[in-house]
Amino acid sequence: MVDLAVHGGPKPVQARAIADRQRLPLPFLEQVIHALRQAGLVTGRRGPGGGFRLAEAATAIRAGDIVRAARSTRRSASPPPARAAGTVAALCDATLAAAEAASARYLDGLTLDELRRRGSLDADFVI
Repeated sequence: MVDLAVHGGPKPVQARAIADRQRLPLPFLEQVIHALRQAGLVTGRRGPGGGFRLAEAATAIRAGDIVRAARSTRRSASPPPARAAGTVAALCDATLAAAEAASARYLDGLTLDELRRRGSLDADFVI
């Protein structure tokens, strides 16, 4: 998404170009782009001159929405088992849930445009 924010414009950005710049396997990137399209964060056009664009301005897209869409590509075979109250496992689950909630609040307060302005596309990880 940061790559699209930087390299996007009037012409769509091809998935192959993003994959090459970010050193990602194209099949993996295509799965992520599919999830981002399903979430309404990017639009796409097939064929010659086709590619992808942000569905909204980078100032309107929240990092939390990007992360939730990208996470949807990871399918869990079954839900985690319920933990008995008072166990260490239940305490760990509650602690991780609180950390995830705090992380979600932070990411929901951060726009794609802010990420674009902060980061370098040479970083090892770009949302």
